[in-house]
Amino acid sequence: LDLLGQAAEGGDGGIAELGSHKMALRACALGGRARRAMDYLAQMEDGLAAASAGRLPRRTLLFAYSYALDAVASSPEYPDRAGAERPPGAVAFPPDPAAPDAHLPPADRVRDALRVLESMEASGTPPDVTACGSFLKACARERDADAALRFLALMADGDETLPPPNAVCVHAAMRACADAPNYAAAAARILASAETGALAAAGAVPDAAV
Repeated sequence: LDLLGQAAEGGDGGIAELGSHKMALRACALGGRARRAMDYLAQMEDGLAAASAGRLPRRTLLFAYSYALDAVASSPEYPDRAGAERPPGAVAFPPDPAAPDAHLPPADRVRDALRVLESMEASGTPPDVTACGSFLKACARERDADAALRFLALMADGDETLPPPNAVCVHAAMRACADAPNYAAAAARILASAETGALAAAGAVPDAAV
């Protein structure tokens, strides 16, 4: 990581520096180093701001952001919220937009993952289904059912900035609900939607794991 970081620093924000940042972020993803990943991501974006956007390959950017999301989703560096209490009825699919905001505030992991997604959109690199799946895995790691189901609903409803979900996304969202008070009801609604509702229309057919 140190060698890759040194290669990425001090450049002009061009393709060579972007490639170094991508590889540094991949190393962070493999090692679960979320803090370093967020630092490298900030450095990369500083370089992007100074570079000509037309010279930068979108595919390389997509991989770089996806690696950052993987690092956040897998990192052991975030505090454990396993014992946090969640209010009954906080889990619903599809989410009720009129429901009061009674759920727990997002965990640091989920906030960091959301920050990466927002950075992707700001850079003109819309997240693909793999990046969205990594965000949902971050929600699952924190058992943040509300964030996972709201995001899954956005994907299924055809949000123009997000791709349709796949079975991996459905599985990650269901894992996020695993210890919610009314998990069974939420899981049943997700499966019903995957069979005949918005998820089915999006092509998110549940597999054996789901």
